[in-house]
Amino acid sequence: MLKRFLAAVTVLTFGLPLVSVAAPQGRGSAPSFQVEPLVEIDGAKTPALIPDHVLWREGFRTLREAAKNKIDAILLSLHVQEPDRTDVFDEAEYQGALEDRSYARQNRSKALILPPGVAFDKIPLETLQAAQSATKAVILEHRRQIIDGRDRLLSVISPQSAEALTQWMESRRRGIKLLVPESDLESGWYRLPK
Repeated sequence: MLKRFLAAVTVLTFGLPLVSVAAPQGRGSAPSFQVEPLVEIDGAKTPALIPDHVLWREGFRTLREAAKNKIDAILLSLHVQEPDRTDVFDEAEYQGALEDRSYARQNRSKALILPPGVAFDKIPLETLQAAQSATKAVILEHRRQIIDGRDRLLSVISPQSAEALTQWMESRRRGIKLLVPESDLESGWYRLPK
């Protein structure tokens, strides 16, 4: 059976989305937090809500894994000719390296702000929000790198290959599901950059 490499579920923000909750009356403790509700976006039902950065990230991941593991069904489904094919797989590999660096930077950002060894529920809400904000900046930068990589790739390959690659990517939009914090959905942050 063909192994699918698209992420079944992707959460688009750092860790747990947090909402401030007032402390119980009379206890004198600091404000607490609770996990913000997540909203599922199902590409099969609402493909227009799947952002391009998610589509192309997942597509680049799929191509990278297909090339690495020699998954012929995926490789044959991509109707891009040489020498453009080499450019496509080179970009997919490059995007993988960017993604690894982005995750490492997100972890370093959190480590600089969050105190080590302290239980999550004991960290002040302001500290958690600062870590989330720093991480979101790294995430947004990575999203821009994905879109820049897409645009760069589509500009250097032939028009026929660009059309074939775009169709191949678009055919995957309906197979993506996301979990998005409710506030990110309402603010539109999950779709950035546009």
